Amino acid sequence: MIDNRKKLLNDKTTMSKQALIIIALLVAIATGLLLVAIRVPYSSLVSSPQTTISIKPPIGQTDLIFGELSLAVSNEDNSTPSATSNVARATTPTYSLPLLINTRRNAVTAVQVELSFDPELLANISIRSGSFFDNPITLLDDIDQTTGRISYALGVGPKDNATRGEGVLLYINFKTKATTPQTTSISFLPKTLVTAEGVPQSVLRSSSPAKFTVPLPY
Repeated sequence: MIDNRKKLLNDKTTMSKQALIIIALLVAIATGLLLVAIRVPYSSLVSSPQTTISIKPPIGQTDLIFGELSLAVSNEDNSTPSATSNVARATTPTYSLPLLINTRRNAVTAVQVELSFDPELLANISIRSGSFFDNPITLLDDIDQTTGRISYALGVGPKDNATRGEGVLLYINFKTKATTPQTTSISFLPKTLVTAEGVPQSVLRSSSPAKFTVPLPY
C-alpha cells in the first residue's frame, strides 16, 4: 500500500514538472513572436527609402475664348474694331468678334479653328489675323456661307519662333441679316486644335463659344 502511494506521488511530481516545462516553452515562444512583431515593422520603416511623388503639369494648357462683340470702324475698313458710340453707322453695319488665346507654358506654332454659325443670321463673314503672332501666315481659309462652317488656320512664319502668352489670335467680321434683335452663337467644332513646339498632339485645353445678340443697339 505504501509503495503504491509513493509511486502515485512520484507520477504526480513528474506530471507537474512536465506541465511546467510545457508552460515555460509556450511562454518563450509567445515572447519571441511578440518581439518579432514589434521589431519587423520598425526595421522596415527605417530601411525603406522615402517615396517622392512628382506632379507634372498637364501638356495641354492653351485656352481659346471669344471676346466682346463690337462694331467695326466702317464697312470698308475692318482693321480696327471699336465698341465706342461714334462708329460709322450704316444700314447694315459690320461687326467684329475677337478670338483670344492664352497659351500659358505652351510654345504655340499654329492654330486651326473649326467653327459653326447660323447662316440665316450671319453673312459676309471674313477673318483676319490678330496681334498674337508677330508675322502670321494663313494656312487655311475656308468659309462656307451656305452651311455655316468656318475652317481657318494660321501660324508663325518660317523664320519666327513659337509664341507664348496671351492676346488676340484673330477677328471674325460679319454682317447680320436680322432686322430685330436675335440671339445667336459661333461655336467650336471638335477638329479645332493648337500645335506647340515639342508636343506631338494638340495642346488645346478648353474652348468657349461666343453667344451674342444682333443687331447691336447704337
